[in-house]
Order: sequence, then C-alpha cells, then structure tokens
Amino acid sequence: MTDLNRRELLAQRLRARLAEPTHPLSYPQQRLWFLDQLAPAAAVYNVPAGLSDRRAVGRTTVG
Repeated sequence: MTDLNRRELLAQRLRARLAEPTHPLSYPQQRLWFLDQLAPAAAVYNVPAGLSDRRAVGRTTVG
C-alpha cells in the first residue's frame, strides 16, 4: 500500500467519522464543561486526596 493510498483511506475514514452523529454529554461531563467555561484552566473541581492503609497483609488476606 502506497503513501497515497494510505492517505486516501485515512481521509475516507475521517469523513465517515465526521458524518456520524455525536452523543450527548452526561450530566457530570456537562458540569465539568460548565466549570471550565466559568474559570478556564482552573482545577477547582480537582480534589486531591490521599488514603493510607497500614494494616498488615497476610496470606489469608491476599488469597
């Protein structure tokens, strides 16, 4: 397959993809989009959290 054939195939696939209907966003996706519109590039909705578990892991616990 030549480069020209590959490019034509890719162009056909892209045209087919663009012709497909889009799916609506879920409610959480809409909320994130809205927050991004209010404050672009802000990470106010990212809540970093850490979790620590200091229990001993034995063979009965694992398997």
